Amino acid sequence: MGLATKELAKTHRLIEKLLEGFNLRNPRFGDIRKTIRRAVAAHAWMQDEILTPAVKSKICLQKCFLKEMEQEHKDLDSLFKLLNAIPVDREGEVNVLLLQIRGILEAHVWKEAGALYPLVEKCVDEKILYELGSQMEQRKDEVRKLGKK
Repeated sequence: MGLATKELAKTHRLIEKLLEGFNLRNPRFGDIRKTIRRAVAAHAWMQDEILTPAVKSKICLQKCFLKEMEQEHKDLDSLFKLLNAIPVDREGEVNVLLLQIRGILEAHVWKEAGALYPLVEKCVDEKILYELGSQMEQRKDEVRKLGKK
């Protein structure tokens, strides 16, 4: 169990790895598309439901910045829904969506890792960040157990 920011950064690394094969030429595209969508959804949930409520009152964090990150999570969810609705044989449309998703994800990870998480670590007590990280781990364990049923 670690700091909440480190737990969220783990999902960033997974997403970055998945982006390497996130293209139509990859024979595993369908599986990667599902996995990356689940990873983004899990990341968004942990950040929006666990981290953000605990840190939004901190003076050093601008609410507009936190809302921007939350909006990007929503935008990504919408783009993934569109992607799933388009048959892969419509390559032009699929590639446009892949480019948008990739661009938003890369910029989003950069903003969170380079700005949001360092700010959170400076203005939130470490003990609280460990507690939030523990909550994230607990929730992941609950979801894994549900998946095994």
